[in-house]
Amino acid sequence: IQDGDPIALVVGTSCDYFAPLSFPGDVQIGLAVADLGRSSVRYCLGVFAPGAERAAAAGSFVHVAVSRAERRPVPWPEGWRSVLEHLR
Repeated sequence: IQDGDPIALVVGTSCDYFAPLSFPGDVQIGLAVADLGRSSVRYCLGVFAPGAERAAAAGSFVHVAVSRAERRPVPWPEGWRSVLEHLR
């Protein structure tokens, strides 16, 4: 992916915090695809202290598939799309 074409750029992030976490410390992350478009994907995630039932933080981020040279949106390659569909 790092040297491939297309590449995926992070174009947006958000996070809400509910409980303290500190570095260095272990966390557990839950990740799911919330929305999958032609060239974009929005992930939702929860951040948990190990063994905790409630998330210490919840957030989202958006990736957009773009051509390496032009940095313009392109459709997800089929291999990428199938992995993203599996995370729904």
